[in-house]
Amino acid sequence: MRLVFVSFSLLISLNIFSQVKNYGLSLNCQKNTECFPEFCNEIRSVVLLGFLRNDSIIPGCTGVLLNNEKFDGKPFLFTANHCIYSENFSYSINEKIIEDIVILFNYEADECYPNTPVVAPSSENIIIGAKIVSNFNDGLTDFALLEIFHNVPQSFNPFFSGWTNSKNIPDPKQGFVIHHPRGDIKKFSDYYDISRKYSGYNKRYWYVKDFLNGGIETSSSGAPLYDSFKRVIGNSHRANTNICEDENNDALFGKFSLSWNDKSSHSEQLRHWLNPNGTEDIYINSISGFEPCRENYFFEDAEDLHTSENVNGMPGSTGLLPGTRSYNGVYSASSNISAGQGVTILSNTSVEFQANTIVLGEGLTIEPESNFLAHHKPCIIPCENEDNNRNGEERRAGATGKNSKEELIEYVNFKENPKLFPEVFPNPTNNSFVLRNDNKQREIKIFSTKGKLLFKGDLLPNQNLRVSTLEFGKGIFIIHSLTESGKVYTQKLIVH
Repeated sequence: MRLVFVSFSLLISLNIFSQVKNYGLSLNCQKNTECFPEFCNEIRSVVLLGFLRNDSIIPGCTGVLLNNEKFDGKPFLFTANHCIYSENFSYSINEKIIEDIVILFNYEADECYPNTPVVAPSSENIIIGAKIVSNFNDGLTDFALLEIFHNVPQSFNPFFSGWTNSKNIPDPKQGFVIHHPRGDIKKFSDYYDISRKYSGYNKRYWYVKDFLNGGIETSSSGAPLYDSFKRVIGNSHRANTNICEDENNDALFGKFSLSWNDKSSHSEQLRHWLNPNGTEDIYINSISGFEPCRENYFFEDAEDLHTSENVNGMPGSTGLLPGTRSYNGVYSASSNISAGQGVTILSNTSVEFQANTIVLGEGLTIEPESNFLAHHKPCIIPCENEDNNRNGEERRAGATGKNSKEELIEYVNFKENPKLFPEVFPNPTNNSFVLRNDNKQREIKIFSTKGKLLFKGDLLPNQNLRVSTLEFGKGIFIIHSLTESGKVYTQKLIVH
């Protein structure tokens, strides 16, 4: 057993390089991500991939951190397969370890204009090295899932993007790409139309005909393609590169749904890694993003840390299927973490608390052969106001004006007609619940009884959405389900 309290920051020792080659080389039509603050979280999850030469980073491709069913911050990185098999990288004998791949976080401008700031952004948020857990490339599907050697430090402000493996064309057909064109600072390109049809190519691609801002260039390869609900649906690996804002500004993207389980081998699919408790009949079809920094944590038993429904809950015929957290947990809070009677740090696990105030009660048990650390190191929640853009308007990618939901809203209580509501189970719940939808598209908001907005997300027709309640605390909460017709259906959620 090792119990350590520290009052200083734990730093990962990484080299800092003075320059990233290709700074300022993307085309003038590319827009800085700072111009799109409503996508703050997704911007945080996108990284630049490259290699080292003479104390400089030579950019190669783009990648994105992905969430997994355990919501544990495991550093899975999604990119294109052709990006990682390069003569510039050093491999182990089995070619599954990339020892010198450079993963650069937060390489972006802190202002909207100019496109190329006078002073280059910092390039100090770096992790070097990753292993390949899954990859495949047959010219149609071109993906790689890496596991970064180190946990991403909270000081990097990481976010783990959500995704969907749906094969259906997104509705609405709008979305966006966040990328590092030509290895430049992070840029944002949104589109207004997507399809599966493209002359001369297989329908296994997503086809984006035109971009409203910017476009795909060299080093955009591997960049995540998002739908309007901010979920990854594919990755970039074919395009008319280095063309902006003309009739040839189109691109092809590999489908997440094909990378999901089109191949049976675990080393050639995403599902085994992102949804390991899934089966052929029961699996997650959509998942929200993961914010590692929360305001508070309140742990009351061992399951909160190691086997909670929040970690592995999946909808099944008997409710949520059980599971275990095999990945060690790091819990970061901007305010408080408390753990006491009934909480056990299990043997052969490592648990780390990072917060402004950490309260450990008398009943806390730390089993032999466990590793527990507590740091006075509160995190910062970077995107608390992400839902509002600079004009205070609600917007989706590709929108040109105010959201159409400004019309008169009618509220309908659950007791009036329960059949009109998405199914909520389990309710009451402990750490998470699943919303099972009918054939209506819905916007979901969850409020405390004092009116504080705790969750906001979109629920697609005939799909499930799993929501963590760890940040809610115990009590009664109100779920608002807004349909496209303008009706808001309200129902009660109980969290024990």
